[in-house]
Amino acid sequence: MRDFDARFTARKRERKLLEFSDFEHLALRLLRTPEGTPTPLCENIRQDYAAVMVDEYQDINDVQEEILAAVSDGNLFMVGDVKQSIYGFRGCNPEIFRHKITEMEGRNAVLRLNYNFRSSDAVIAAVNAVFDHVMTEK
Repeated sequence: MRDFDARFTARKRERKLLEFSDFEHLALRLLRTPEGTPTPLCENIRQDYAAVMVDEYQDINDVQEEILAAVSDGNLFMVGDVKQSIYGFRGCNPEIFRHKITEMEGRNAVLRLNYNFRSSDAVIAAVNAVFDHVMTEK
């Protein structure tokens, strides 16, 4: 696998091609040193933004999590629903968001939006009755 990856990377470099995941890894290299400390570019980005807000957080992957952690410096506002994670084929890891929720609940920093103004209580109850059995943490 390593041999294939090396040859594939070399071929992409010869043709001056990048994939989406290449951009993610290159962005992270611009933001963090090999030792894991912020680069000057990362420090500049942090100074330009008071907070980083991310929607659909359940669909990020490990590299995206590192990028967001680097630029937000802990000042991160996340919105998402683990049950709506749909990008597993692209490497998303909903456990990242689940872990964040658990950690933040301990600090009373989670706001749950459990109500839907578009649906009646009867519709929500019916949907929950069906999906409570299939939408488990597992």
